[in-house]
Amino acid sequence: MSIGESNSSTEENNGHIEDYMNERMTTIGSKNSVLDAVKMMAEKSISSLAVTDERNKIAGILTERDIVKIIANEVSPEGITIGSLMSTSPVSINKNVSVEEGAQLMLNKRVRHLLVEDPDSHETVGIITTTDLARYLKQKLPIREEDSESLILKALYASEEDSERLFWREIIIKNLHDTLLPEERK
Repeated sequence: MSIGESNSSTEENNGHIEDYMNERMTTIGSKNSVLDAVKMMAEKSISSLAVTDERNKIAGILTERDIVKIIANEVSPEGITIGSLMSTSPVSINKNVSVEEGAQLMLNKRVRHLLVEDPDSHETVGIITTTDLARYLKQKLPIREEDSESLILKALYASEEDSERLFWREIIIKNLHDTLLPEERK
């Protein structure tokens, strides 16, 4: 699933996905074991891997959530191939779209990673995650980065009908709280 270019009139005031995405996406072959993926993710301190097929094309994505599912079922990650566990239809977004649209897509699809596509070549050129959205929020709002990522994750795990309302409510409350003078907090 991919979202196209934005027609938003406020787009020029906002960041674009390409401004916040990570171009150095880590890849792994679909025939590797999940244990190989776990080791790579731990070594690089990342939460997802782009999975490639035999032609070295992106075939899917493997996230920490996928791995937790097999561990919770007491299945060894050593005997499972990445190709059998990965998401084969990762959600993707055009690199020229606004960060706000990317955040909305994450909320709607309840995902924490979006593959980023170039609109001309239709190639995957990077990845954007909730951590990248937190960095964007930190620049746009006077809140700490760790608080902005927490707000995004709360929105992703709220019920669907409440997720957007909760997300913006939390941002507004946090923004108001952080702008109060210390003596006003007492």
